[in-house]
Order: sequence, then C-alpha cells, then structure tokens
Amino acid sequence: MIGEIEKIIENKLCGSVVYGKGTGSIISIGFGDKIKRKVPLRNDQLTEESKNYTFELELIIYCCWRIRTSDSIILGWRDALCDDKMKEINTLSKRKVTGVKIDPSTYDIKIEFSGDLFLEIMCDITNDFDSDDNYIFYTKSNTYAVGINSSYLK
Repeated sequence: MIGEIEKIIENKLCGSVVYGKGTGSIISIGFGDKIKRKVPLRNDQLTEESKNYTFELELIIYCCWRIRTSDSIILGWRDALCDDKMKEINTLSKRKVTGVKIDPSTYDIKIEFSGDLFLEIMCDITNDFDSDDNYIFYTKSNTYAVGINSSYLK
C-alpha cells in the first residue's frame, strides 16, 4: 500500500480542494486528470466545477492535518471553523506533488508540493465513536483506507 500510493500520487497536479460548511475539518483533495461526473453533485456549497467533475485520484482526510512551509505552519484542521483562514487551503490547488512519504508504523503522510508547501496528515482516530477512518485514498482501480488506530483496511 505505502509504495503504491507514493508512486501513484508523486508528480500529479493538485486539481481541487473541497472544504467548508457542513464538512467540519474534513477535506477532499483531487489529483491528476479531471473527469466529468456521470451525475452532477447537488450540494449547493460546492463550486460548479466540483459539482460536475472529479479527479483520477481523490484523498479524503478525516483525521488531523496541517499545511506548512519549511519554516512555519499556515493552517491546521482546528482552523476549520474560521472561513478566512480556511481559504489558505486553496494554496495547494494547481501545485505539483514533488514528494510523498508515508510512515510505515502509523500511516501518517507527508505530501510535498512545489513552492515549499507541505500537507501533513497525522492519523489520530483511535476509537469508533466518530465512525470515521483517518483517511481514504481512491484511485481508478483501488481504495486505500486507514482506519482506527492506523489500521490499513483492505
């Protein structure tokens, strides 16, 4: 799983970042080629592009995350209720993934983007109270999920 995801996502362009009202700190990031949806989404909170298109690779993050540069933190999952600050998440859009590291013991992910930006995902969901995985990564042929206590779900 680790090597597959690292290879699949590296050198892909970040095409979309979906966040905002009704999602709390959950974010969805699309990478690679844009694909027209067969049926548009009807969520009024989404842009027309997000309603009508998906991407070849989708990463949905439920656990804690942060966006940083090499010397400062720009934004974190706790900022989800601060609309002005959350707009900073758009800095990932249209940037190329230049590196991916997945910790084999925790499945935490560090994605490096062009322009000295990093997305760090820290798996912190340790019980099923919230009924969420830490994150789910969708490709055309596979779904990779990291669940409770950083367990890889097949």
